[in-house]
Amino acid sequence: AEDGIRDDLVTGVQTCALPISHFKVFWNYNYDFSEDVTQTSAFELDRVYLGYKYKFNDNVSAKITYDVGKNDAGSNYTAFVKIAQLDYKLSSKVKLSMGMIGGKQFNDQEKVWGYRYIYKTLQDENKFGSSADLGVNAEIKLSDNLTTNIFALNGEGYKNPQDADGNQRFGLNLIYDFSDKLKMKFY
Repeated sequence: AEDGIRDDLVTGVQTCALPISHFKVFWNYNYDFSEDVTQTSAFELDRVYLGYKYKFNDNVSAKITYDVGKNDAGSNYTAFVKIAQLDYKLSSKVKLSMGMIGGKQFNDQEKVWGYRYIYKTLQDENKFGSSADLGVNAEIKLSDNLTTNIFALNGEGYKNPQDADGNQRFGLNLIYDFSDKLKMKFY
């Protein structure tokens, strides 16, 4: 069926959701105009996100995403689990996310910026937090324009899920939506 659900009347099996695959690829082309260079041009594959989303029912869903990219450890490409997230909608205003969850700090900025394929956002480039981390997040819609996130995370990011001290980081943010292109966020 169009909504990703098998029809039990046709197949005679219990209704279940079908996984939805998703991917995003960041590649580029470089040309070096310098004199006496060995390699003047090249296509590069910088990073690939591969994953699946699965909707168990209207309230429970899961998502897994692998981040495949170049690293500093000598390998051309290494895969990391970036997202391994379970979402549970307690109501139309409250959603819990747990596991290796996607961080909220880059989502709004990337949507407004809209050119992630050209360059990272200011926060991402300057390492003001990780785009994913191990923990739990409660997203609460306080009104049509005001949302809050309350979270407890390991704080080390998805490539290093826990540091040696074993401490977690706790936080709260408030997001006020003036419009699709103007938001105000407090941490």
